[in-house]
Amino acid sequence: MPMQIARLRGQPLVVVTGSPYRQQLLTKQSKCRSARHQQQVTLVRVQAGSAGKVDMSRPPPWNFGFQTNERHLQWDKSAQRQLLKMHVAAELGKDVPWVEGKLQEVVGIIPDLSGKIDRMKVNIVTQLVNETQAVAQQMLDMRTLLPHVDVSAMMAQHPELIFKLQPDKVSQQLLLLREKLAGKDIDDLLHREPLMLTANLKYALQELTRMLPDKDPAEFLFKHPGMVLTMDEQMMGSSIDGNLTKS
Repeated sequence: MPMQIARLRGQPLVVVTGSPYRQQLLTKQSKCRSARHQQQVTLVRVQAGSAGKVDMSRPPPWNFGFQTNERHLQWDKSAQRQLLKMHVAAELGKDVPWVEGKLQEVVGIIPDLSGKIDRMKVNIVTQLVNETQAVAQQMLDMRTLLPHVDVSAMMAQHPELIFKLQPDKVSQQLLLLREKLAGKDIDDLLHREPLMLTANLKYALQELTRMLPDKDPAEFLFKHPGMVLTMDEQMMGSSIDGNLTKS
């Protein structure tokens, strides 16, 4: 019985046996199967290719609404200020317009706070808004005690002093500063370092004498007041060990 071996592209080896008619029939069937296989392969390739193409008849998804970019996601000062007002209003049981009015009063009392309130601690802002009359009295007292010091700038630099300073203690501290730093410009010292109004001056001078025996403690403190303040006052490490703010 004659035998024919044929290999069609894309198909396994086909062995054809029998009469010439049977051989022709089997060959046609094999060709049909090969054609169907080729159509399936072509369809898969077309689908795979179309998956990586953009249908230009439809708008791209990023054109829906508006294009989101960094400008739309930026956290700016206006958003921060609004959130601060909302929080203070919630804390005091008031509405935002009331808080805005009180903040305008506070800035009128302490002009240098303008532009800095957004960065202040929430509890301080809440207290400022809730006690505007006390703030006004405090500023009046400090300006009386420190007529040659820019009290507004001092309070803006250290807002925690607004409610921490007490007129009688400030008066005593000024007398002590003038005594221990005789001949020094105390107004200039307070301009450079307002926290000297709350520092434990006696302890600071004692520590400077102990640690720097070859230096004049009063002269060193006057030139470098920030170096003798404690971590509690400066919010950073101090070069002097011990607590300079407690009696």
